[in-house]
Amino acid sequence: MKTNRYGISGSTLKIIAAISMVLDHVSRIVLTNGIMTHASYSQISDEQWAILSEASDVLHVLGRIAFPLFCFLIVQGFLHTHDLKKYLRNMLVFAIIAEPIYDFVQTGQLFDLRQQNVMCELLLSLVFLIVLEKIQSLSKRKRYIAETALIVLTALAAEYTKLDGGVYGIMLVAAFYLFHDSKAKMFFAAVCAVLLSSCHIVGGGFEFATANVFNPDVAAAVVSLLLINLYNGKRGLKLKYFFYIFYPAHLALLYGVSLIVLNCLKNSQTSL
Repeated sequence: MKTNRYGISGSTLKIIAAISMVLDHVSRIVLTNGIMTHASYSQISDEQWAILSEASDVLHVLGRIAFPLFCFLIVQGFLHTHDLKKYLRNMLVFAIIAEPIYDFVQTGQLFDLRQQNVMCELLLSLVFLIVLEKIQSLSKRKRYIAETALIVLTALAAEYTKLDGGVYGIMLVAAFYLFHDSKAKMFFAAVCAVLLSSCHIVGGGFEFATANVFNPDVAAAVVSLLLINLYNGKRGLKLKYFFYIFYPAHLALLYGVSLIVLNCLKNSQTSL
């Protein structure tokens, strides 16, 4: 992808993705799985619960901007890294570090196979990209067959190992890599991935319905793709280890905030 004088740098996209991710996890960890699940009827009124529910929905939609950005950034990282082995190692190490934190925040258990954290999805995406790059040396017909088979098999692997992102992430990564030389083609392919994913049923299969396509989550993902289309090809600020550290740290912090809020609600009830 060519560099432009104007536009959004890679570091700016990363910061936007991080902010969006925090909003999504505030919705999930602090509101939905925290206050709205554990607060009693005597601690919050029906009206307050309804407000929290609406706030949670809004934050969740804003959080849908993050994932396409991270998928795009993993492709750009792969294309520009000077040390692929180190890149893989860092992703593996921090995926392992983040997993017990992610599991505990989501389920209250330090080890739970029902869903793996997003860094596991990005790690699989890196392995996928390595193989995908090697395929490019094949003849045109063999390359198309190999690419299709690889995308399907990797997407199935992501889905059935219950990685956070699943089929959606692999389709996006494939679109961002295969068409990285053309913004127009990349945008179109990514939109197709978003629309197809919106019809995907968790656990397998697709349901092609208007309601699945025309919904706020899809709109947020398209906003993310528009931001990607503004990428100027420049790295921007040096935030090499920012996401590695930020991801598990913010999960732990938000879980702590959730516990503090619930404790405050309990104390306020006791004082009454």
